[in-house]
Amino acid sequence: MSVFRRLRSAVADVLSSVRERARSEDREYQDIDADEDSESLLSGRSVSIKRGRVLHDRDDDQDKQLLATAVREQRADQFEVPGSSQTVADYNPEYPVTDRVIEVRFFETLDAHLGEWTTENVLRREADGTLDAGDPYYYPESRVEGAPQQSQDAASD
Repeated sequence: MSVFRRLRSAVADVLSSVRERARSEDREYQDIDADEDSESLLSGRSVSIKRGRVLHDRDDDQDKQLLATAVREQRADQFEVPGSSQTVADYNPEYPVTDRVIEVRFFETLDAHLGEWTTENVLRREADGTLDAGDPYYYPESRVEGAPQQSQDAASD
């Protein structure tokens, strides 16, 4: 068995154990495809970035908080930034062109446009096209990572 297959099998076993433990502890969990997630983990692609997740930009020294409003399946070299003829990969040449595109809103922009807001409200308004909070930004997936957990709903207080 190749090293890759052994590693993939080990990752799948770990994911299976985590699922079993979550079930036994009556915790909420998302049913995930172990093969798909092990592929993602082995390729370096994050499996934890989801719509509504609080993120920060790895390249930003100020560590501003971002809210993921969409996770697109398009690669960075395929997604053209609205209002531009450039792709996300063009703007971020130091990141893999194969990264998925993460659409985000800065907390400070949401605060300025909306005053008080909740993650649920922002995501609902984004989905139905009624969100008026400036333009979103688009990042390659490996440029953003989860921020330390705090209540997103408390962030606008």
